[in-house]
Amino acid sequence: MTTAFFVAADWLAEHIDDPEIQILDARMAPPGQEHRDMAGEYRAGHIPGALFFDIEALSDRASPLPHMMPRPEAFAVAMRELGVRQDKHLVIYDEGNLFSAPRAWWMLRTFGAEKVSILAGGLAGWQRDEWLLREGEEAHEGGEFEA
Repeated sequence: MTTAFFVAADWLAEHIDDPEIQILDARMAPPGQEHRDMAGEYRAGHIPGALFFDIEALSDRASPLPHMMPRPEAFAVAMRELGVRQDKHLVIYDEGNLFSAPRAWWMLRTFGAEKVSILAGGLAGWQRDEWLLREGEEAHEGGEFEA
C-alpha cells in the first residue's frame, strides 16, 4: 500500500486514535525570524497525540553549518527516545508554511521510515477546520527506530 505524500486535516481527525499512526510536530522558525521557543509553542498547543520533533536538536551540532543531518546512529537514538516507531505511519506537520515538515519528512525517509506523510495545511489548516489542540507534553513509550 502506498502512503500519501499529503494527508488532509479531516483524514487525520478520523484516524487520530489509530494505533498505527504517530503524529510529529516539526514546527521550526524560518531563518531571519527572531528566536522563538518552539518547544514552548508545542506545549502551548499541538495536535492531540503529537510528539515534538525538534529539528534544531536533531541536527549535527558538530557542524559549523545550521541544520546539517546527524549521524544515522544519533538520529535513531533520538527517535527511540522520542518514542517514534518507524513501522508506523508518521504524519508530520509544521505551521502550514511547508517550511519544516518537508525537512522532517526527508530526514525520516533518509533514515529508513517508509510510511511518512505531511499534514496538508499544517497546524494552521488543522485550526482553520476547528479541530482541537492539546496543551502540555504527550506521554510516550520508547520507540523502535533503526537507521
